[in-house]
Amino acid sequence: MENYDVKFLCSYGGKIHHRPNDKKISYVGGHNKLYYVNRGIDFTAMLAKLSALFDAAGDIHFKYQLPGDDFDALISVTSDNGLNSLMLEYDKL
Repeated sequence: MENYDVKFLCSYGGKIHHRPNDKKISYVGGHNKLYYVNRGIDFTAMLAKLSALFDAAGDIHFKYQLPGDDFDALISVTSDNGLNSLMLEYDKL
């Protein structure tokens, strides 16, 4: 297990819309928080931490955006394998 923290910008409570002037996709409203988590965290623990961070009582949908991609290419994380793929992408940066 890796023993260093990774940093995420987490956005929640908003909506993804097309901007009227240029039709590009943007995130509107909601909140943003910087979040640090240990690189070796598992998926269940990550969801628990996100639930606590956002004071979420319901389902959490965990997605990420690769650098250079738009919001229409968000990648869903639904398992330890998906979280590992996210961490590998993070390491590339």
